[in-house]
Amino acid sequence: MPLVYIFIVLFFIAYGCYFIFVENNSIHGIHFLVLAMYFYVTLNDILKRPVQKVFYIILILLLLLDGILNFLSFPSNVISGFISIFFAYVTWHNYKRLKIKSN
Repeated sequence: MPLVYIFIVLFFIAYGCYFIFVENNSIHGIHFLVLAMYFYVTLNDILKRPVQKVFYIILILLLLLDGILNFLSFPSNVISGFISIFFAYVTWHNYKRLKIKSN
């Protein structure tokens, strides 16, 4: 299972760099890089090595901003916006779970 997440993270990083540097489409590139960050955090959760809580808060804010940007930038990016906001919701629940465990 972790190998699948490693492949997903590497794929999204490569795809994000492709959109930023080759296609000159920074909105899609940033979207894929933020998704790579989400899957990296999820991979660390699966491996029982959670990242710092501040990183969760930054990721939640980035995913929310990415979702709003996808909603407002192009009408065809509505699904990407919903995916980003859904991942922000899941990350928020993971953050709350870690916060409860540490207390």
